[in-house]
Amino acid sequence: MISIAKFLSELFNLFDILLRGENEKMNDEQKISVAEAVRFVISKNQSLIECLSEGLVNYTWLAERIADEVARISGRKRVNLDAIKAALIRYEEELKKEKSALMKSVGKVLAKSTLELQNDIVVLTVKKYTVERKLNEILEAASRSRFFNFTQGKKSYTFVISEEDEGAIEKMMEKDDVLDKVEKQSALIMISPYDIMFTPGVVNFLTRLMYLSNINITQIMSCYTDTILIINKDDSVKAFKLLQDVIEQQRSIEGNQSLGSETESTKNGKL
Repeated sequence: MISIAKFLSELFNLFDILLRGENEKMNDEQKISVAEAVRFVISKNQSLIECLSEGLVNYTWLAERIADEVARISGRKRVNLDAIKAALIRYEEELKKEKSALMKSVGKVLAKSTLELQNDIVVLTVKKYTVERKLNEILEAASRSRFFNFTQGKKSYTFVISEEDEGAIEKMMEKDDVLDKVEKQSALIMISPYDIMFTPGVVNFLTRLMYLSNINITQIMSCYTDTILIINKDDSVKAFKLLQDVIEQQRSIEGNQSLGSETESTKNGKL
């Protein structure tokens, strides 16, 4: 006869084997696919997304570069490079379609937008409680200002105001109430159609355009259909021309597309 101790030992061993098998099964079920892991890795790197969407990637090089991370995320010891390359190619096709659709909607907004430039602007950040005590006086001064805008943070307010009117606001404050002051700024204002309220990617396009031209944005604000970029005065002309050229380009594209549609309609009408 088998002893109770031996029986229990074999029973525990059986439970252990079954438990390990169940855990391995669960781990297999929890593993994400190689394609999902590739998308996750690429999505963390905006530069790679841009390169893929433009078709500027060497698949073999990129697959080798991300292979270890893809393997780690997908819960595998190693991943076949061809599988990663195939996932990159499929993801690239999707990104191209998304970018094309996005740029069409962004382009339509830009084509219908106009620009204004306000120079000699000051950015003033003040403690919150001070502003709230003297809000009526501040708003009265703001109503007479050439340019005025303000935003509320958790512990402060930031005023963007014309240089000649900044002194009137600052006189209302104690010296210690002013947290920061940035002078020699300009306000680049893009006035857009109502569609901008529901068009994703417009602000991203503007900020990336400035970034690629090495133009720093001190503040960015919006008011209804106006998008306001506060930039260094020394960059103001460059930024204005840069964005104006893009707007003119989009107007030209929209005009050509409209002309093409009209021509096609005329041909169909004659047929």
